[in-house]
Amino acid sequence: MVGEVHHEQPRDVYLTVRQVGRLLAVAEAHRSAGRRTVSTGVYWGLWWIALTGQRKGAATEIRKANILPDAEAEGWHVAYFTAEEMKGTRDHALPFPPALYHVVEQAMQEAEDGLYPNRKAAQARPPSAFLFPAVTTKSRVTGQPHDRAIAESAINQWITRLRNMEPDPLQGLPKFTLHDIRRSLTTALGDAGLPGICASAILAHSGGSNDSRGWRAGDDAQQGAAITRRVYDASQLLPQKRQGMDYWVNAVLDAYQDEKQRILMARYVEDD
Repeated sequence: MVGEVHHEQPRDVYLTVRQVGRLLAVAEAHRSAGRRTVSTGVYWGLWWIALTGQRKGAATEIRKANILPDAEAEGWHVAYFTAEEMKGTRDHALPFPPALYHVVEQAMQEAEDGLYPNRKAAQARPPSAFLFPAVTTKSRVTGQPHDRAIAESAINQWITRLRNMEPDPLQGLPKFTLHDIRRSLTTALGDAGLPGICASAILAHSGGSNDSRGWRAGDDAQQGAAITRRVYDASQLLPQKRQGMDYWVNAVLDAYQDEKQRILMARYVEDD
């Protein structure tokens, strides 16, 4: 009817913890989808988003310098996001457990080892400042290697390639977006009986983070001191974030191990 207003229906899609684990196990088993091998940045970027629940823009653009040891929890680390990266007015500090830092270490090691589909590009560039670097070549203008993070769309494009395989290795999972993982985290923590503030703080839905407008990269010592002050501001709710992240990361990794075994067993049966 002319003049009818279309109302966008709210999304209610989410993955269960087991399905998030399944996603990671499938990603590992199909890192080479067809003739294309997914880049280090895209592969580990998916793991990072699945295990942190952060928005893909801020998550994929994080710099290695913004991964800091957690001074209040042994073995833990903190990821620091500026207000600009969060596309908001407040910064965000996300503590994460040792199991996730192991994933971060693997991502950094592979990037440093040059495990890219384009070997020539990897050899031509110095170490990236980004945790999830894009595979790039030299600039035609300056002749210098580009250093940038993977595109926000890169992980979704890889998931689409997986979905288009025959048979679909993600069969059984709903049609999801990376943003739906945030709903998965909220639901899982709620089902586990954790206080709602845990998920809200992790996803930066709470209003209690410190304003970081005007923060810019500069002198390393000055920058580090500024980050430290903002990370440990009481309004960051680090204890609640740790409680939620401890549950979520370990639950997802346990599910990933189970699903990995299921995939291996299925392949064994096929080959028998």
